[in-house]
Amino acid sequence: MKHLVQRPLPDESVCSALVRTARRAGLPIGAVTPALTGGRKWYPGFFQGGHLGVLAEAMRISPVELLCSHTYFPYATTFFDQPLLDRCTSNALSTGKIALGQSVVTQGVSERCPFRRFCAKCARADALQWGESYWHRSHNLPGVRICLEHQAPLVETQLPTTGTGQWHDVLPAEAVGQSLRAQDITEFDRELARASVARLFAHRIIANVGLGRTHYRHALIRKGLLSSDRQVNAAALSRWATGVIGPSPARLGFKPSDLSFAWMAQMVRPNTGVPVCPLKHLVFQTALSIGGDSPTPILDHIPSGPSGNGVDRLDLIYSRRLKGVMQVAIRTGERIRVRDALVAAGCWSAYRHARADFPETGAIVLELRRSDASARKIAT
Repeated sequence: MKHLVQRPLPDESVCSALVRTARRAGLPIGAVTPALTGGRKWYPGFFQGGHLGVLAEAMRISPVELLCSHTYFPYATTFFDQPLLDRCTSNALSTGKIALGQSVVTQGVSERCPFRRFCAKCARADALQWGESYWHRSHNLPGVRICLEHQAPLVETQLPTTGTGQWHDVLPAEAVGQSLRAQDITEFDRELARASVARLFAHRIIANVGLGRTHYRHALIRKGLLSSDRQVNAAALSRWATGVIGPSPARLGFKPSDLSFAWMAQMVRPNTGVPVCPLKHLVFQTALSIGGDSPTPILDHIPSGPSGNGVDRLDLIYSRRLKGVMQVAIRTGERIRVRDALVAAGCWSAYRHARADFPETGAIVLELRRSDASARKIAT
């Protein structure tokens, strides 16, 4: 069987190479995969990233090349820090259940790209050059609606990328779908596609440097959109993003819960601890890239609450309430998030918009984060 295994073609996904292998062998995939992995029957997903060691040997390339050039791993991990990236890389190149867990790594891709896409021009060119068409990774990234090589809108099929019955031995030249209209492709779409594909083709297992939680705040300040001494106004930031991205942001693959762009404000505020998928990073970066500078800050949050001694009094009240919430959690053995504790103390909104005005409350927040009651305890 191994001599029938097809080497992946340029930008071809592992799953696509296995489709071509099964077709060349004239066998169902259920007979091909056990022959490659010592009798273990499995069905590769469209975003397949497991069994790379044995597949690389059969495909006559190195495991690292297979991982970086023929899976979605470079894109999915492009914003990971180095320790997490090292751990995921090691797992991906391992065997057994650890390697099969790579579906968690690519979840940020698969959840936002439900149906397979292809470029009709690429399908024809591939058939002429290689004798058959194949599925390109770069056509199946969240938010990518255009083939950069041909500057042609992609065709979206009804072939699912995930879920039951996901295995299909159909190649792009045989697939049926609805082509996106050229007039619906915006400048934002083109720039997002360029940024996304560049991440996919990075061929690196070295983490990005300097993309901390203050990255986007500083970027907004440099563009004149935000004052250096102000927190961002979440509603204003959402309106700005919607204006830059254009109508129907759902076209980019966002979940319904993400269409308000409330997550964008969380990316501006430091130390929120909220995990962010690659699509959100790239959409924010693209908006910053093509959005114009502002002569006056338009995203500043202006506190509407009490000031002066009133704030001092509230700080004392809030800190005592928060201390009480923490002590109850410690007594009951409960683990609580800082945000939930602040909500319980009735000061989440005031504190998150003007932390500097509430030093006593901030001290209790730090005490909570270092205590056994914290859901994400930090080292003391």
